[in-house]
Amino acid sequence: MLKIRLARGGAKKRPYYYIVVADSHSP
Repeated sequence: MLKIRLARGGAKKRPYYYIVVADSHSP
């Protein structure tokens, strides 16, 4: 089973979002 989540990164003035797809077996 895969977990899909939205992660936030970058600086405060230039934030960006990216999709993180992680296997349930991995942290």
